Order: sequence, then C-alpha cells, then structure tokens
Amino acid sequence: MPVAEGSHFDEFSGAQINCWVARPQVEAVARATQLVAEQGWRVTSVEESCEVVESDYAPGDPGGEYFRQAKVDGEVWVFYTWPNDAPDRDTNQ
Repeated sequence: MPVAEGSHFDEFSGAQINCWVARPQVEAVARATQLVAEQGWRVTSVEESCEVVESDYAPGDPGGEYFRQAKVDGEVWVFYTWPNDAPDRDTNQ
C-alpha cells in the first residue's frame, strides 16, 4: 500500500507488484522490498517467492517475457495499482 508521505498516496489505494529479480531468492526478496519502499510503497505481504527458470512459463505467458528481460536488466517490476476510491482505502492509514 502507498505510504502517507509518498507521492502515490493521493492517487492509489494499493497495488500488487510483481518482481523478477536475477539474484538468489533471499537477496531477491530483500531487493524487492527495498525498491518498493524507495518507490513510496509499504509491503504488507509477500504472496509468493520462488526461483523460476524460463521453462516454467508457457508460450505466450507475459511472465516469460519479464523473466527474459530480468536476465538482461537484472530486474523487472510490474505495478498493478487500484484507484484511491477503492473500498480498502481506510485500511491504508
């Protein structure tokens, strides 16, 4: 969820953030948490943390494209946000 001091607080109620980080799993989770905080968000839960290989993705699965890009750039972040007037807004404060 966005932190009250962050630039996203007035615009978004929350987000699901998918991260592909080309590091060992423990380091990847730490990096993901760090970047999310730097972007003005607070991690409330990690739904899934796993190590994957390219063959884990079906042909045409966008996750496979993100995986391949993370191999080039080191990390890829996809933010799925929902609007400020979402019903869970009061739980963000």
